[in-house]
Amino acid sequence: MSFIGYGTGFWIPPSVMRLHEGVSASEVGLWLGLGGTFGGLLGVTIGGFLADRFKQRHPAGRLIMLGVAILSFPPFTLWVMHADNLTTVYIVNVFSTMFGAAATSVPPATAADLVLPRMRAIAGAYYILLNTTIGLALGPYCMGKISDVFVASGMNDGEALRAAIIVSLLILLVSLTFLVLASRSLPADEVSRLERARALGEPV
Repeated sequence: MSFIGYGTGFWIPPSVMRLHEGVSASEVGLWLGLGGTFGGLLGVTIGGFLADRFKQRHPAGRLIMLGVAILSFPPFTLWVMHADNLTTVYIVNVFSTMFGAAATSVPPATAADLVLPRMRAIAGAYYILLNTTIGLALGPYCMGKISDVFVASGMNDGEALRAAIIVSLLILLVSLTFLVLASRSLPADEVSRLERARALGEPV
């Protein structure tokens, strides 16, 4: 989700400018920025609340919320990419950003549940390191490179960037695969937290 989130966050504004003639950078920046802010605030808040509620009902409940976010993000992003009307683009982008942001509340909370309290800072820092490396470093870069490939094949720059964003969404299939695997092992991993710590020589 970070790979897609950072990538689309970086490339959707220029793609909108390339696909919609006559729109200015200031207009795109204003409305996508405001929509992203509002959608992000809603997504993190509501996503975190629902994830905790699901967690109360099932040990892997937070991952259910993450799955909902992963499945909901692509349709709205595809809508943004293919909408002919700029007003539609700005409105739908709010929902795309909301589901993208909803996913961010789950991994750090889940990582914290898997370790002892004194290890949570390290677990959180490791999560941020991977999140930044995979998401911020690779997301925008890879989407840009894919767009260059499409340009070289004869597409114009707007169509190429749109195609690159759409193709990149396929990585969410990898996300869903790992999510299913994690949901199977997470309950047992949380229950065995103290035993695993003792086995590694941690004083408990």
